This record gives sequence, C-alpha cells and structure tokens, in this order.
Amino acid sequence: MVGGLITLFGFFAPFMIVGSCLAAVGCGLIYTLDPQSPTSTWLGYQVLAGIAFGLSFQTPIMAAQALAAYEDVATTTAILYCMFPRFQQSCLVYKTV
Repeated sequence: MVGGLITLFGFFAPFMIVGSCLAAVGCGLIYTLDPQSPTSTWLGYQVLAGIAFGLSFQTPIMAAQALAAYEDVATTTAILYCMFPRFQQSCLVYKTV
C-alpha cells in the first residue's frame, strides 16, 4: 500500500511522519482497552496501529533502497534488516539495566 502511494506522490518523508503520529495514537488507544471492551473496538484500534506501523516501518527501507546505487542495494538492505534492529535491541536492554 505505502509503496504505491510513494510512487504516486513521489515523496516518502510524509508517510514516515504520518505513520509515526498514527502509531502513537493507535498505541494510546490500545492502552485504553479493557477486557470488557467490544470486539469491534479491539479490532479498530489494532487495525489503526497496524496500518500506522506499516507506514512507518516499511517506508525507510523502501526509501533507502530507492536512493542507493544499484550495486549497493543489497548492502543497504542487509544493514537495515540486520544491523539496525540489533542496535535498537541493545539500546532497549541498556535502558532496562
């Protein structure tokens, strides 16, 4: 979905910004749920958060691949998929210790 929108509009940064904002809203709404909440509310909040995370997590990878030289696409993808999540995990472990 986001790949088609980026192709249509030609910009990727607005999708990352909107996705991040919607992710914060979606997570906040999920936080308000309780066991007595209707199923439709659970589904709606999860769909909102899922679309938001899809917008904000896939867009940087597509942008990096589009901006990299052809011979560097594999290296760029490997760095984004393998090294960046490891860095995030190490930061989270560091913060909890």
